[in-house]
Amino acid sequence: MVSRGGQPTVKASGSRFFSGPVSRSPLNVTEVPSGCRLALRVRAGARQERIIGPHGGALKVSVNAPPQRGQANRAVLDLISGALGLPAGRVEIVKGVASPDKIVQIKGLTASELLKRLLAKG
Repeated sequence: MVSRGGQPTVKASGSRFFSGPVSRSPLNVTEVPSGCRLALRVRAGARQERIIGPHGGALKVSVNAPPQRGQANRAVLDLISGALGLPAGRVEIVKGVASPDKIVQIKGLTASELLKRLLAKG
């Protein structure tokens, strides 16, 4: 991690997530006392489970599970925790349980570390 003008920076040329200070990331990531929060745009019932990339400030993801009885929400939590290399219990949906636009909280991870891990996957 490099610092420019006191802002954390993640270096990755050609990244589809971002390359530069966290404050200029195309993803809406917010620091909270217990970790960070990330905006998601979820496509449930998709053919393929994957992280698609930035979409209007949110991270767009697709999951196979249908949006019924919390199946898609569980699939989203599994996808995000797996992509970040975290136990599923450290990722929770804090807003948008019944909506495709969600906010997830990742416990014990800073915004810089979150973006760095996404870059490693991207």
